[in-house]
Amino acid sequence: MSTSNFSRSAGVAVAVLAIGLSLSPLGAEAAPAAAKRASRPAKKGPRPVRPRCRDIFCHSEVLRLDGSKAEVTGLTEEQVEEVVQTQRRRLEPCLIEARRRDPDKKQARLEFVVNAPGRVLAVRVDGKRGSSLARCLGKQMMRIRFPASSRPRMVAAVTLAVPE
Repeated sequence: MSTSNFSRSAGVAVAVLAIGLSLSPLGAEAAPAAAKRASRPAKKGPRPVRPRCRDIFCHSEVLRLDGSKAEVTGLTEEQVEEVVQTQRRRLEPCLIEARRRDPDKKQARLEFVVNAPGRVLAVRVDGKRGSSLARCLGKQMMRIRFPASSRPRMVAAVTLAVPE
């Protein structure tokens, strides 16, 4: 084997190693294909995964205040409960109407998303967004302001007793 053939084979072997293929003896006809593969730009990384759920309640950047995370930087559970209790008179007409429609209803689980400035973005009641109770409570919750937080979005959950 001549020296020039050896250096050409070594060059091909280096190109093959650079793109992560296993080293195997290559003929002169494989050199252009290996060089072409080696000259391609490297991929930028994995594509971002799009969330399957378009609902604001299931995004990964949302912090849950219902006990599912121990660390809270921003609004605390006590702050959320305090604001909801002070604004309860706004929510009571909705709860009374829900009791009139369903006499067996004793409580409602209210979940809402609060952004960093303290505005309510979305409301869900008992896991539903389209019920009449969710729409009524949603209108009232949009008027309530919470203390500003360092978190972009937070999901808070409280259980409200339905008055008799």
